[in-house]
Amino acid sequence: MIRKLAISILVLTISATPFSSGALSVAHAETTATPFQDYGDAPDSGNTAGLAMHAYPGVPARFPTVAKRSAPSGPFHTAVATRLRYILGYGVSAEEGADAGSDDDGGNNLNPWLDEADRDGRDDGVALPDNLPHCQRVQIQVAVTVFDRGQQFPENAFINLWLDFNRSGRWGEQQTCPNGAVAAEWAVNNHSISLPAPGVHVITLPAFVVWNEQPGDDMWMRVTLSESQAPAADGSGPVGGYSYGETEDYRLESVGSPLPPASIPTLQIDDFIPVTLFKVHLPFVALPQGFNPPEEMPAPGGVLREVDVAHLGGMVNSPTMPLIVTVIGTGYTGRLSSWTTSSQVGAPAFLKDGPLLFGHNHQLHVLTPPNTPKLAHETLVSALIQGGTLWLTTWRVLNDGTFQQLDTRGYGKNANVTVDRYAIAHRPLVVNANQKRHQVVTPIVHSGGRLRLITWEINAISGAISGKSDSGDIEADAAADTDLSIIFAPGEAPTGPLVQPHYVVSLRNVAGNLVSYLWSVTVAGAPSLRGSGVSGRNIRNTDDIVQSAQNVAIAPLADTGFVAAVNTGSGSLKLLTWENLTTVCPDANSCQYVASNISDNMLDLNQAGNGIQQPLPTIMTLRALLRDPLYDADLYTKNADTLQSVASLRKVMVTIVALEAVSNGFASLDDAVTVSAAAANVSSSGADSMGLQAGEVISLRNLLYGNMMVSAGDATWAIAEHIGGSVDGMVELMNLKASELSMINTFHCQEGSTFSDASYSTARDQAILWESVYNDPLFLEFAGADSQEVCGALPGNVEICHPAVPPMTKNMSLYPRLDGYKTGGNGGLCPSIPIFDTIPTCVGRGCLVVQATRLQRPLIITALQPTGQTANRWADARRLFDYGFRQIFTPDFRASSAGVGGVATDFGLDYLTDSHAVTAALTGDQQMSLCNWTTDAGSSNISKGGCAQRSYVGLPAGLQQTPPTRLDMVRISTLEAEGDYLLGRLEGNKLVLRLWRIGEKDF
Repeated sequence: MIRKLAISILVLTISATPFSSGALSVAHAETTATPFQDYGDAPDSGNTAGLAMHAYPGVPARFPTVAKRSAPSGPFHTAVATRLRYILGYGVSAEEGADAGSDDDGGNNLNPWLDEADRDGRDDGVALPDNLPHCQRVQIQVAVTVFDRGQQFPENAFINLWLDFNRSGRWGEQQTCPNGAVAAEWAVNNHSISLPAPGVHVITLPAFVVWNEQPGDDMWMRVTLSESQAPAADGSGPVGGYSYGETEDYRLESVGSPLPPASIPTLQIDDFIPVTLFKVHLPFVALPQGFNPPEEMPAPGGVLREVDVAHLGGMVNSPTMPLIVTVIGTGYTGRLSSWTTSSQVGAPAFLKDGPLLFGHNHQLHVLTPPNTPKLAHETLVSALIQGGTLWLTTWRVLNDGTFQQLDTRGYGKNANVTVDRYAIAHRPLVVNANQKRHQVVTPIVHSGGRLRLITWEINAISGAISGKSDSGDIEADAAADTDLSIIFAPGEAPTGPLVQPHYVVSLRNVAGNLVSYLWSVTVAGAPSLRGSGVSGRNIRNTDDIVQSAQNVAIAPLADTGFVAAVNTGSGSLKLLTWENLTTVCPDANSCQYVASNISDNMLDLNQAGNGIQQPLPTIMTLRALLRDPLYDADLYTKNADTLQSVASLRKVMVTIVALEAVSNGFASLDDAVTVSAAAANVSSSGADSMGLQAGEVISLRNLLYGNMMVSAGDATWAIAEHIGGSVDGMVELMNLKASELSMINTFHCQEGSTFSDASYSTARDQAILWESVYNDPLFLEFAGADSQEVCGALPGNVEICHPAVPPMTKNMSLYPRLDGYKTGGNGGLCPSIPIFDTIPTCVGRGCLVVQATRLQRPLIITALQPTGQTANRWADARRLFDYGFRQIFTPDFRASSAGVGGVATDFGLDYLTDSHAVTAALTGDQQMSLCNWTTDAGSSNISKGGCAQRSYVGLPAGLQQTPPTRLDMVRISTLEAEGDYLLGRLEGNKLVLRLWRIGEKDF
């Protein structure tokens, strides 16, 4: 991961600006503000305060960053105002000094007192890989923006690159690879470039050899663009500074693992080091300053056509006052306004108006940190379309409501794209005391219904916006008036076959159906389409389903799902819950996803009351239990306490007892177990086996795989002897464990030549047993393995595998998101114990204990079908899982504002807390109404508080008509459920709010 990563740009002339004139707080290429110099931001213990700084934990920083009167001096560039000729990237912030004096982006590049560096808000000119491969040659690219100052072209300049390969806290050293190739920390040494003309130029730097022996550690890098050569290998500059150019320092995070030494090639240097070129991608455009609104301003009297609202942070009765922002628009212009409120039941209070915005389709978005109450005032992003270009602007709103415009960037015409529709979502990348970096993603719809994903990065402290990447076109066949909605789902894991962080984009296609697109976006901003569907798959992921939609709004659900609210083709409201499933995985980081429909509100037979009611499933199995282990709830029971023999389900207990011995240090998974003749003889009894041979040596780990994957009775016997000392000793340990878990109806005995015949239990006791380890990853490794190479060694160290042609396999696709299972069938009795004489065994293929997890909610099923009945375990388990997950994830209607929402032609909504929401609505006569609401899904309450009305007259009229918001939805809480959702809907000319609960956490 790279802490700061910049992308190339292609600046084209744009004839109009969507914002009124006024200087931005963050300096751009054309700034005339003071200060007027540029410095780096690598830590420097030679700072003016004389305080020690650190490059890495425990490593003093000796990078030359602060300017000094003698060498080595930190590089600085004196012309970042009117004489500016060229810079890295497309922005530069001016500083009076690296660690003192005024600084355009709000804070000094270095703070020696807090030992903080990497604080420059305009390091945006370099593209780097996510890793730097050890002893391989790589290339990087930089973007250089050139300005016309009347100089002669072509103009010559120099680029230098330094990397702290050995993490010593200084640059200038070098290391030698095994083949003799030298990895110099002055990686690019006074590379001369020719700048042919004004504009943006992407420069590919010469290849250099990387040294990266410390996998996963950070690494400091410096890039300097200047009119003269760098004087030294340590990254310093001339004592008097450079006139032109810019220095950018980067702390690269976790820059990759080295190759094992034996894998490093030893050919000739020019042959063995492949060149890997890491490309800069994208056209983005900066907003030029000084533009005034178009000369031919339309006449005043514009009708209000659109409105949005956002809560920036703070809450009633807290140290931080609530700040609320609204934006209204006429189709040509828009106006920001700030508000506060001192009560949920009182009316909001107007603070101040912001500047006039030129454009249409105004939206507001707040860069809120993850999983935190909205306590502090966060950075505001406003977005609009002007002239076919999508513009994003960052704002800081002060306590008195004053708007400070920070930065503006656009995408559209400069990339030969005319933006028709867009949506906006964000993902926090780094949020701490020193940094607030957010990834912002904006899907756009443009000509012919094409969909494209645009990625950005925003520094929420300085407000600096960087364009990142562009997905290219997807032929989405989006309807001309489609809604576009996007959410970020954090996923289950940053990498690997589990669902990774991703975005969901939903729209309506020309056929009038809901379509969802699933995208992954790297930390560096590179998007990849991972799946799409019209509209998705059913709950079992076996068949496609299609949902009609006139309008759509989506909101997050758990970590891997979303809720879609649609106005159907018939005009009715429908809420659907979806889980994004992994389908195929060509490699660990290229998995494809599909949206699986778990449920919808129409399945609730109790639409008017709290709680979900659906028909009980019809199953053939006589003894069954469906458990929610997270919240200790039985969702379905059928003869769950009736005793019978459970056959090979006893192998679950065997595994648990063995893993407990490992956990307590009495055994190891790597123990070499010698298979006895008795264990090897199990296969001759007709019981399931993996073909172990007497004298074979095999690890306890592999025996556990055989025990749980293929129900191998010979493995079970060998485990029993190893853990219990004998099969009788193991039986004793198993009964002790059953007693410890209060499995009052469970008894294990042993007779005969197999160790899996006689275990008496109930569906409830087997659920208790499984529940004791349902979230134990080691147990689930064995219970849920689908493919594993299982081999041992015969005398003479001759390898033997089970099966002979590996791997051992188990079908884990019998239901989506299975965590593990164990089957049982037939089995035996202990005839020497008379009380068990009449107890039935499992019918062949009749018994099952299984766990599946959907949307991070696990369910456990035990199904015991006795002899004399028809085996139906998997069909019944699927019906029970369907029922259970729908019981959890069916949207539960809680309350409605019908009758008090008021007249509205457009609206927006947001929430302050789980019990406090706010709506902004256009009510006609150039009026906007901002209202407080009290919301409580637990008590099924939604009530309207006070409202404030404000007139907006005299704004320029416009012809651009953004379709009104007909549906909007926000998740307001995850405290008592996976989500409480507030949904707004225009019904005729009335705004109606509805409150829903999904995924109750305690039944």
